[in-house]
Amino acid sequence: MTPHQRLGVEQDADERAIKRAYARALRRTRPDEDAQAFQTLHEAYQAALSMLRQAEYERWLQESEAESEQDESVEDCGDAPPASAAESRVDASSAAAADDATFAGHNDNDNDNDGDGDGDGDDRIELSIDQIGNAVILGALRLSPGDYEAWLREFPPLYSLYVKDVIAPQLPRALAQAPQLPSAQLEAIVRFFDLDALGTLDTQGHWLLHRLRQRSGVDFGAFLAELRERCAHRNPESLRNWLMYREEVRDPDLRDYVGALLYRELEAGRGASTLPPDAMQLVCEFFAYPENDPLRLRNNALWALTHEDARAFGHPSPKVVEELKRPYSPWRALRVATLQSELSRAVARLGGQLRQACGELPASIDPRQYLFHARLAYRGYWGPWRWAVYLLRTALVLLPLCWFTDLELAASCAGGVLLAQVGWLAYDSLFGHGPAPPRPIRPAAREPDADSADDPA
Repeated sequence: MTPHQRLGVEQDADERAIKRAYARALRRTRPDEDAQAFQTLHEAYQAALSMLRQAEYERWLQESEAESEQDESVEDCGDAPPASAAESRVDASSAAAADDATFAGHNDNDNDNDGDGDGDGDDRIELSIDQIGNAVILGALRLSPGDYEAWLREFPPLYSLYVKDVIAPQLPRALAQAPQLPSAQLEAIVRFFDLDALGTLDTQGHWLLHRLRQRSGVDFGAFLAELRERCAHRNPESLRNWLMYREEVRDPDLRDYVGALLYRELEAGRGASTLPPDAMQLVCEFFAYPENDPLRLRNNALWALTHEDARAFGHPSPKVVEELKRPYSPWRALRVATLQSELSRAVARLGGQLRQACGELPASIDPRQYLFHARLAYRGYWGPWRWAVYLLRTALVLLPLCWFTDLELAASCAGGVLLAQVGWLAYDSLFGHGPAPPRPIRPAAREPDADSADDPA
């Protein structure tokens, strides 16, 4: 599937159509609900924009070459150029190199004709400058340091001194909005465009460049590895002291930068990137994550499933997580519901909490296992599995009584037990006596058919 097909637009769609399609798709694909689908959508959006800009740059290059050939043919025929063009080329021809003449002359022509024209030429040159700047950043992200320096020297649009002078002041702002570059590639850009030279950048540009250099020196992989190692010791005070004096996060700007990287890492985590709940709370406070951010609940949910530790959700016993993660077996589930009703209700409650925290039922949980216990925990459920549990409990009372008493008395006692269970359920359903378990939440995975023999309906 191409990026345009993923966004649902035509191959020749313009930038406005691509952005609208991306905005529509974001309403259906949210990062907190499906991080993988959101990442795929975002990559398709970036690829579509990149293809559009590359096509526009190629069209501009072809037009520039055609105009250059036309100018050369006019000069060969001895035709004098228009007065406005001749005036506009006087200053440029005295200082610019031969490969800059077409670009600079075209720019000056458009500036001289601003009063009569509509400014299309300026828009085209500005667009090409943006595309060249984007190519510089993409090359830094994709190439090794040695290959990237050679690519900068051999990239045809950068042969022009005019283009380099126009792009250089814009690079720090563009780099600040792009993914962080490795230190070697960033320094290659600084050397090639001479960004450290006096007068190349303004005050804000030098400040941005200094901040980019600081960020490129951060080894986030080593920081994350040590953070996980310290979290494994489960000592919040030691972790707090380590964060306070860690070099990467002492500067406020670097703290925000590292916090954003850590947030993205945890948001994309699938168990391996999670932190213990107490450490996660400390990290959220240190990096000033929003108090009601779903990342904390999602992290705690994945931690509970991965390490079978659901204390953050009010379940101190690991048996609750173990039972919830078991593959669905109707007879085992029925046995647990009959003999261990408290465990069954705890499984239903934890499943609902994890479903709410993750936005969907985690993949490591069998939906049928959760639905079985959730339906029995709901006091309004009168389905066949409810009656199966009641009949089994009644039979457990009846069999010992049949051994020690006569059959008529045993049957009367068993009937009383069954009637008491049904009466209590009816009373609880009508008047809501006692704490009500949460209603079962439909998981993201498809539920089994109602006619299936293993369906707990």
